[in-house]
Order: sequence, then structure tokens, then C-alpha cells
Amino acid sequence: MSSVLYNVKKVKNGKELWDAIETYNRDYYPHSLFPVIDSHLEQIQSRDNKYIILMMQTFFVNYYIDYDTPHWQNIVAEVVKKTENVSWLKEYHLLFRKKFDVSFREQTKKNYIEKVFVQGGGIDIAKKIVSFM
Repeated sequence: MSSVLYNVKKVKNGKELWDAIETYNRDYYPHSLFPVIDSHLEQIQSRDNKYIILMMQTFFVNYYIDYDTPHWQNIVAEVVKKTENVSWLKEYHLLFRKKFDVSFREQTKKNYIEKVFVQGGGIDIAKKIVSFM
């Protein structure tokens, strides 16, 4: 973990962040055009795990950048998809989604509003109000 966190870069803006991500891609997947076939499955899995943790931690370190644009949301969605079924990253995955995934935050907000209205006015009214959001 320390070797991964050592490579996390703090940047000033989205352009520098994109450059850092491209550097990570080159470092972790240098043979993307010509994949190395003789790698062991454990080595491939280890490399993928390190890369995804590096990506997630880079987002956390650079939390002040606006990730609500479609470009960044596509990258966030890819990171979320790669960590969905990783049991040992379950809490980290949830924290990442809460912080950076706009669709997750919107859905959580709608669920909360629906619960509040269900207690006050009934299920049908709550669903109708949430549908307008």
C-alpha cells in the first residue's frame, strides 16, 4: 500500500490530474498495445489492484477539483465499476461513490426525500414528488 500511495500526485487543476492519470496508465500498463501473455494471473490481479487504489486515492487527494463534468463522471463510473465486486474494497468503494459519483448522490437524495414524505403524506405522494426531481 505504501508503494502505491508514494506515487499519488497532488495537482492544481483538472489538466494536471489528467496528465497524472495518463502517467499512471503508462506506468501500470506499458504494453497496452502488445499485451504480455506470459504474465501470471496473480501478477495481473496485483497490478490491477494497485492501479485502481492509486486512481481512487488520487481522487481523494485532489478532492477540490470539480468532478461533476461528464468527462470526470465517465472516469468515476469506470472506477466504480472496477471496484463493485471487490469485497475487501467494499467500504472504500462506498466512500468513493459518496464523494465523487453524482448519480449516487442524486439517488441517495431522492431516497431520503421519499422517506421523509412517506412519513408525512403517504407513499403515493412521496413517489410523485420525487419523480419531479
